[in-house]
Amino acid sequence: MIKLIEEQGQKIGAVANQYEIGESSLKAWLKRYRAEQQGNPLAKGNAITEEQREIQRLKKEVAQLKLERDILNEEG
Repeated sequence: MIKLIEEQGQKIGAVANQYEIGESSLKAWLKRYRAEQQGNPLAKGNAITEEQREIQRLKKEVAQLKLERDILNEEG
């Protein structure tokens, strides 16, 4: 449903009617999707805490460092 709105440009109301769901529910899903696409994930509709954001940042950093380590190990 989100793809219909984001990629095909369909109206929220039309998609909500087509799938027989509330327009407000679809708007909430769309808001969450857009926030996640911008790197600002939402937890149950609420902004995540600073600690959760830091954990996400550190996980990304660890993954990047592991990748770099593996590349260096392959070269040497």
